[in-house]
Amino acid sequence: MTLKDFLAQYPHISVASEADNQAILNFYHQSAMSAAKSDILYLRGNDFFAFLKERSKSFIVLLMKDDLGEIQGLGVLSFRAGYINGELQTIGYLGDLRVKLNRKLIREWRLMYAQLMKHSSQMEETHHCRYYQTVLIDENLESKNNLAQTKIPHLHYQRLMKYNMVNVIGRLKVYTYQSRLRFAEDTDKKRIEEFLSALPKVHAFAHDWSSELPHRLNSWSNFDLRHLILAEDNNGSIQALSMIWNPVKTKQVKISQIPAGIKILHKVLSFLPLIELKQLPSPDHPLNILYLNQIQFSAALNSEKRKILTRDFLHFAFKEDCHMLAYADFENENFLNGAYSLFSQKMPMALYSVHYKNEDGTINFPLQTNETLAFDMSLV
Repeated sequence: MTLKDFLAQYPHISVASEADNQAILNFYHQSAMSAAKSDILYLRGNDFFAFLKERSKSFIVLLMKDDLGEIQGLGVLSFRAGYINGELQTIGYLGDLRVKLNRKLIREWRLMYAQLMKHSSQMEETHHCRYYQTVLIDENLESKNNLAQTKIPHLHYQRLMKYNMVNVIGRLKVYTYQSRLRFAEDTDKKRIEEFLSALPKVHAFAHDWSSELPHRLNSWSNFDLRHLILAEDNNGSIQALSMIWNPVKTKQVKISQIPAGIKILHKVLSFLPLIELKQLPSPDHPLNILYLNQIQFSAALNSEKRKILTRDFLHFAFKEDCHMLAYADFENENFLNGAYSLFSQKMPMALYSVHYKNEDGTINFPLQTNETLAFDMSLV
């Protein structure tokens, strides 16, 4: 089955091209993601497709239009190489979902969505993808009710793991590093490649760094090897690495109001001389968010050492220019529990896999994992 043949069954749904850019932006920028205390609006500048090209070399933008040709819905499928049970697979990410309340068209969209999950493995255009992931904000009750609690027949959202989106706004100046950290240099490239290639492939969705690192170096705006942070032992061997990135040219975030808890915390901490604080952003102005992505540890490091390294990485990256430093702390690690040297706000999130559910209740290509999942919050 081809994607063209598949979509022929759904007269209001089509694949977008870059000629649709302005119409997509007009629709996208009207839509906010709701949390309990604030609305979150994602901005994509003047080119909706620019960020998608940073997310992946391969993606599909689906549009739902009414009979007048006006966009009523949008969804993006992005594809990359990754590991499932130690085997290299195509990993899909489902993002940028925006649908207006139009009962007739929503029924068509929901039917298409479930059937796409069923037939994706048969399509060349989706790289025969069987494994899709997506993220939902725990406080976004509308999305959870419509998707995760699944009102869509034959669609199954499997909650893989909860995590906290941790936004660090302050730190203790007198924090003592227990690791040797530095930014990478161009001469470190071979050592970095060797370190990444030696990582275990057991984590669900683990990256194929032989293709992913070149993609990031070539396609991410304002990013190069000097945005990688290396942790080395006394012999100069890499123990762990991470990378910082702010896709400010292609994706920005605005929130309708600063949570009262952050404002109170910021005011209290501002009176303490040993605290270094970031400047609070203004409501309805773009946030300058620096993401600490992909902390990769040597397999020899135990959980306590990984916890120490994570905190060292965050303190090290905090000195960079931003409103907040963002990090995804998964529930099975919880590396920031009791991190009293860092001051932060946390947003509960969860990572899901998305599947087709058969008439007998069985799930196509189910996933079972207790491992930390490979995932970049900056690419959501």
